[in-house]
Amino acid sequence: MSKKLIVKCYRKDVVFQFKMPKSKVIIKRDYTRGKITYFSYHSKKRVKLFARNTSHLWRIFILLTYPRKYPSDGKKVKKHLDTFFKRLKRYCPNIKYLWVIEFQERGAPHYHILVDQEIDKNWLSQNWYEIVDSKDERHLRVGTTIELVRSKNHAVAYIINYLKKFDQKTVPEEYKNVGRFWSHSSKILEVDEYIINDTSRNNKRNTRTFRRWYRAKLRSWGCYKWKW
Repeated sequence: MSKKLIVKCYRKDVVFQFKMPKSKVIIKRDYTRGKITYFSYHSKKRVKLFARNTSHLWRIFILLTYPRKYPSDGKKVKKHLDTFFKRLKRYCPNIKYLWVIEFQERGAPHYHILVDQEIDKNWLSQNWYEIVDSKDERHLRVGTTIELVRSKNHAVAYIINYLKKFDQKTVPEEYKNVGRFWSHSSKILEVDEYIINDTSRNNKRNTRTFRRWYRAKLRSWGCYKWKW
């Protein structure tokens, strides 16, 4: 049975997918997304792929933490984040971002954010303080952190180190409705997609050919070589 080889070429990675032809038998399936309760292996792979192929964008690291009292409902926590990004977009129009969530030892959630524009530290501290309704002057001073991205590899290493801290991805027992562990602004991941009509006999050959072609393309762009 013939199938299609789909090749997605990102700035630093190539992803291969095989798509089977549609069956004539119509099967109704429920595609409702299930409730998220943990940081899955596939989600970790996706955020790593995303970070590697958008590393050229990021200029600033941001850390947002909660004061002594913090919410244990993910819906309220995500509402705080949504309000923060609405204010940020008014402050920096067209800003691009990538965020991930993790949990401190005390059980409090906090956000790691990468952005492509510089942000004033005073603006950041004041707005996050107001959004979470902190009422803690110490939190106003130390509740946020801004750090300059030193290089493209620095941004990637930051995300990879984040993924290694498995204990901080474990959702505390008292925390509910955790929701998504990461997300990003839209239309920032560049990708070229190629589709080849394929068969089981020549799919390995096509895959090998595409890898060689893309390695040559990366060299022409001046990118370093990836081991495939």
